[in-house]
Amino acid sequence: MSSLADVIRHRHIVDFASDGVVCLRQVINPDWIEQLTAGLERNVADP
Repeated sequence: MSSLADVIRHRHIVDFASDGVVCLRQVINPDWIEQLTAGLERNVADP
């Protein structure tokens, strides 16, 4: 996993300022994605 400082470039900052969004791939550890998905599914099933 890369640190954000290794991933974010000036172009990302410019694009975010212009578009309001950028896609930073492989920044979040897949284990966190699994945990967030499980939590979301629980909340949808039992709000």
